[in-house]
Amino acid sequence: MTTPEIHNSVELIELIEHIGFLPLLYSGIRGFCAEDVVDENCRYVVLSDGGWDWPLWKWKGEIITEGGHVYGKFFGGKAGFISGSMGVTHVAATAHRKSPLSALWTSYIRFAPRPQRANLPKF
Repeated sequence: MTTPEIHNSVELIELIEHIGFLPLLYSGIRGFCAEDVVDENCRYVVLSDGGWDWPLWKWKGEIITEGGHVYGKFFGGKAGFISGSMGVTHVAATAHRKSPLSALWTSYIRFAPRPQRANLPKF
């Protein structure tokens, strides 16, 4: 997948809107995750004092609130984003709980019918 290099949350919001969904970290397809498309300065780094900085992680809130996208464990249990325009109508947020139904609920996504899906890019 050829994508522009992303430098901020606004550009990532636009990319997620354009392609419809994007895993946060490597998911088996080289170059098809948020970590791979962001600028080198936006990647995870361990600081000399033992702390860390990860601009991509800091953008998560903006991507959800400003972009209207959904964040969760969708890709075989791996975290990622789904565009709000994909028609997601329900996502259960129980991934943090250790209940027997947790995996079932975190996998439950119901998509609303949308005739615009024909306009989505084909991979």
